[in-house]
Amino acid sequence: MRYIFIIAMVLISTLYSNPIDNAYSWISQEYKDFRTYPRVNKAQLLLKKGEKEEAKTLLEKSLEIDSENRNAINLLLKICIEEKDTLCIKKYSKKAKGVGVGYFYKKRAEEEKEKGEYLKAIEFSKKALEHKLKEKDRYFIKLILFESYLKSNQYKKADELIHKNRAITYELFNWSKISDNIKETSYAYSLAKELPNKKEYIKWKIELLLKSKRYSEASKELELLNKIEPSDENKKKLIYLYSLTSQDKRVIKDYKEKLKKGCDKYALESLLNYYKNNKKRKISLLENQYPYNCLNKKRRIELSLQLINYLKRTKPKKSKQIARELSAKVEKERDLINIYQTSGQKDKLVNIYKEKLNKSCDSYALYFLLDYYKNNKKAKKNILEKAYPYSCLPADKQTNLSLELINILDKKDSTKTKLILNNLDKNNIPKKNYLYLSNLESSLKNYEKAIEYATAYLQINPNSSEAIKNIGYAYFKLDKKNSALHYLIEASKLDSNDYELLKNIGYLSMDLEKYDKASYYWNLYLSKKRDTQIQLELASLYYYKLNQPKRADEVLNRYKISSKKYNSDYYLLKAKLLYKEQKCKESLKYYKKALKIKKSKYVRYEQIHLLQQCKEDDKALKLMQGFVNDYPDNLQYQKELAYMYDKKKRYKEAIKNFKQIKAKEPQKVENYTTLAYLYKKNGQKKEAINTFKEAIDRSKNMNQYQRKYIKREITNESKAFHFYLVQSARLNSYKQGGKLSPVNSASYNGFGTLQLSYQPKFLPKRTTIYANIIHSHKKAKKSIQPSIGIRYKPIKDKEVYLSAEQLIKGGKESRSDTLLRASLGISGNPNSSKHEELYLEGAYFTKANSTVLYGNYEFGTSYKVSPRVKVTPYITTGATYNNDNDLKKSVTKMDVGVGVGVDILSDESDYEIEKYRNRLKLEARRKYAGNSKDKEALRLQWEFFY
Repeated sequence: MRYIFIIAMVLISTLYSNPIDNAYSWISQEYKDFRTYPRVNKAQLLLKKGEKEEAKTLLEKSLEIDSENRNAINLLLKICIEEKDTLCIKKYSKKAKGVGVGYFYKKRAEEEKEKGEYLKAIEFSKKALEHKLKEKDRYFIKLILFESYLKSNQYKKADELIHKNRAITYELFNWSKISDNIKETSYAYSLAKELPNKKEYIKWKIELLLKSKRYSEASKELELLNKIEPSDENKKKLIYLYSLTSQDKRVIKDYKEKLKKGCDKYALESLLNYYKNNKKRKISLLENQYPYNCLNKKRRIELSLQLINYLKRTKPKKSKQIARELSAKVEKERDLINIYQTSGQKDKLVNIYKEKLNKSCDSYALYFLLDYYKNNKKAKKNILEKAYPYSCLPADKQTNLSLELINILDKKDSTKTKLILNNLDKNNIPKKNYLYLSNLESSLKNYEKAIEYATAYLQINPNSSEAIKNIGYAYFKLDKKNSALHYLIEASKLDSNDYELLKNIGYLSMDLEKYDKASYYWNLYLSKKRDTQIQLELASLYYYKLNQPKRADEVLNRYKISSKKYNSDYYLLKAKLLYKEQKCKESLKYYKKALKIKKSKYVRYEQIHLLQQCKEDDKALKLMQGFVNDYPDNLQYQKELAYMYDKKKRYKEAIKNFKQIKAKEPQKVENYTTLAYLYKKNGQKKEAINTFKEAIDRSKNMNQYQRKYIKREITNESKAFHFYLVQSARLNSYKQGGKLSPVNSASYNGFGTLQLSYQPKFLPKRTTIYANIIHSHKKAKKSIQPSIGIRYKPIKDKEVYLSAEQLIKGGKESRSDTLLRASLGISGNPNSSKHEELYLEGAYFTKANSTVLYGNYEFGTSYKVSPRVKVTPYITTGATYNNDNDLKKSVTKMDVGVGVGVDILSDESDYEIEKYRNRLKLEARRKYAGNSKDKEALRLQWEFFY
C-alpha cells in the first residue's frame, strides 16, 4: 500500500511538471547558449584588443538570438558607457542586471556631479553602491557621494558616510585633506579640530585657518606650535599674525622695553625684521643700538656696514667715524675691504688692491682695478701689463684678459703682441674671439694662422661674411687664387653691401681668366657705387674678352656720363663699338681722337678697315699702302690691301636711322618711344629702358595715361622674372562629393599657389617657362602638387594663353600627369571706374583623360580710396564642368555671387609703376544649376603679383 501511494505521488508530480515543455525549454536554451557563447567570447577578446565596433556588432547579434543574454547586455552597456553613447546606455541599462548596472550608476553619478547636480549624483551613487563593484570603484563612488553631500550642505550625512565619531586619527586627517582639495575648507577644519595637538596636525590646522583668514585662531595655534617647536621662523610668522590681528603693538612694546635695559639678541632681531619695510625706523633702531654687543662678531660687522651705508648720505661724518671704529677692531682684510666699500672710501680700496697685486696675482683685486680704471686706458694698460699672465684666474679668463691686453697695446709694438699670441692656448680661447685673432694674424702677415682662426670661427658662426672674407684674402696673399676666389664669392653672398669686396672679386676673376664672373661682380659693384675706372674696365671686358659689344656700349655710356676727361682707351673702345653698329663716320672721329692721344700700330690697322666699311676706299687704300710701307715684312698686311676692295657689309638700318632722327628731333616723345620699342624688339633691354627714361625726362606735358603706360613698360622690362602668390581660404562648410584630384580638391578646400615665371632669351617672344606649386589647406603637406610648364601668348595685345604643364608627384595625395590648358581673359579699361572682367579656361589632363572647363564674369564699380588703393564691390556669375575624379563623373555647376576686392599697388617712382600688387577678395557664391553638391561657397582670397 505504501509503494502504491509513492508511485501515485510521483505520477501526479510528473504530470503537473509538464516534462515535455520543460525538456523543450531546456533544449531551446542550450541551443541559444550554443549560438551565443562563441560570439560573446570572441567579443571579449576583441575588446581586449580595443576593437570596440567589431565587438559591438557580435554582441548585438547575440542579443538577436537571445534577448536576455546577461553577459552580452553587460558588455554592451560597458562599451556604451566608455563611448558616452547616451541612447545606447538608455537602451541597455533597462535590461542589464548585476555589476553592469552598478557601473552604469557610477557613470551617471560622475556625470551629474560634474554638472553640479549633486542631489542626482547622491541618488545614483547610492544605487551604484548596492552592487558588488571593485573596491577601488566603490571608493571612487564614495568620494563622489562625500563631495555631493558637502556641496549640497548635508554635513551630517557626510559625517555618517565617513563615520566621523569612530574614525581613527589618520582617517580624519585624510578626509580633512580631501575636503580641502574640493574647496570645503570650513568642513576640513571641523575635522582637523578633532586631531590631537601634534606638530603635523597643528601645522595643518594653521594652514586651514590661514586659508579661511581666521588669523586670530591661527595665531593661537602658532603659539602652541612655537612652544612645541620654537624657531625664529615661527616667531616671525607669529609677529606677522599679530600685526594682522592688531596684537603686534603689545609684542613690539615688550621688545622695546627689553632693549632699553640693554642689548637683547632676540628683541633686536625681531624688531629689525618687524621694521624691514620701514627704513626710517630701522635706521633709528640700528643707530640707537650700535655697537650691537649682544650679537656675534660677524653679525655686528654686518649690521654696522648696513648702518654705515644708511648714514653715508645723511650723516657722512658719523658714517666715517663708525667705519674708522670698525676698521680699528677688524683684523681680517676681507672685512676691512667691506668697510671701505660700504663707506665709499674707494681710494683706500684701490691702495689695498694695488698692494695685493704687487705681491701676487689676486683675482678680486685685478677685477676691481680693471673696473675702476675702465675709462682710463693708460691706467688699465698698466694693470693688465703688471698682472700678465694672470695666473690666479681660470684658463679662459686668462685668455680673455690676454686678448684685451693685445687690443689695448700700441699697434706699432708688434713684438709684445706676437709674444702674447704665441703664449695663447687655442683650446682656452673663447670661440667668439677667433675672428678678432684672424684679423690680428693677417695684420702680422701670419696668413696660415689667420685662415686657421677664421675657419674655427665659422664652426660657431657659419654665416660670418667677415670670417669667410679673411680666409679669401689670406689665400690671395698665399698666391692660392682659386681658393681665394671661392671664399670671397661666398663672403659676398652673405654681405652684398661690401662694395670693395665686389670690385676685388672682379679683378681676381680677371687674373684667373674667369671673365663671366668678373663681369657679374663688376656689374654688381657698379649698381651700388659709381667708379669710372671700373666702368672702363668692364666695358673693355665685354668687348675684348666676352664679345658682347652691346653690353660694352651700355657700360661705356655710363662711363661717359660719370667722367669729365676721357683717355685713349675710351676713344678706341667707343670707335670699335660704333664700328660694330656700322656708324663709320662717327667711329672714324673716335679713332682720330685715340690716335691723337697715343700713336699705335694696332689702332692704325683698324682705322684702315673702318675706312673700307665707310666706303672711303681711296683713303683706306692710301693709308694701307703707307702702313705696308712701314711694315714691309708683314705679308698679312699686303694680303689685307689686296682684299680691301672686295669686302662689303650690311647695316641695321632701322636703329641707325632712328638714332639719327632722335638726334635731329629731340623734342618729340614719339621718337624716343619708337626707338625704345625697337631696342626692345632687338633684345637690347638696357637701351630700351634708358630710352624710355629719356622719354619721361624730356616730356613735361605728357598725357598721364601715356606716362603710366611707359612706366609700366620700364617696370616689365626691368623684371628678370614674374612672381605670383595666392592663398584662398574656404570659410564655410561644404560637401565635396567623390574623390577629386589634388588640384580640383584644392578649389573646394581652399588652396595656396606659388608660381615663378621667366622669359628666357633663347625662346620665342611672349614665351615663358614657369614653376608652380599648389596645395590644399586641408592636408596641406599631403596635397602639395608641384609642376613645371611652358606658356605661349600667340596674340601680342590679347590675354590669350596656351600652356603645357607637367605635374610632378609631390605630396602623398598628389599625382604625375600632363596638363594642357588654354585661357582667355578680357578686362575693361583699367583707367575707368567701371570694373568688368571675363575669364574662360579649358584644361585637359592627358594621363587621367579628364577635362575641366571654367568660366567667370565679374561686373562692378571701383572706388579709389587713395592713389595706391582701390576697393571694388562686384557681382559675379560662373560655370564649371569637371570630370577629373576617380569615377570620371561629370560634375557641373552654375552659380552667382557677390564680392568685394581691394587692390593695393606699390608706390609709383620716377620711372616705374605697379612693380607689385596685392589683391584681397571676399566672395560669396550660390549654385543655381548643375549637379554639384557644393551649393554655397564663402571664400577669402589674397593674391600677390610681381
